[in-house]
Amino acid sequence: MEKKIRKNGLVKLNPIGVARAERLVRYNSGDAPAIWGKSRFTEEDNARYRADIQKQIAEAKAAGEDTWSITMRDDGESRLPPTSTNIRIFPNRVYTVLKARTQGYWNFRKHSGQCLILDPVSGREVWVPRDYVEAV
Repeated sequence: MEKKIRKNGLVKLNPIGVARAERLVRYNSGDAPAIWGKSRFTEEDNARYRADIQKQIAEAKAAGEDTWSITMRDDGESRLPPTSTNIRIFPNRVYTVLKARTQGYWNFRKHSGQCLILDPVSGREVWVPRDYVEAV
């Protein structure tokens, strides 16, 4: 009988997830196989993003360049900070399940079919597709 993914249980990448991870690094031999999960953009991430934008503006002003393209999108709207960041999920690790069946929210829309796991290295909550994980 197949184990079910449950809250506070342990999961790892299943064969479909491992195959996806290997396809993602097929042409880049320096990286370890991994899939990308999504994590919320924290205040710390937001502060780094804003500092990077301010640094780009200062460099452009010092070079005498226009800063419009740094702070604005092509359609004239202001550039918003991201709503999520990518976290690598490796096949050789085991992750704790925080929510077995959930919807992720990034890029200003919902993504169903997700599993919320805890990354032990970064301490972040990460959404991954349920199709890519299996219970341990």
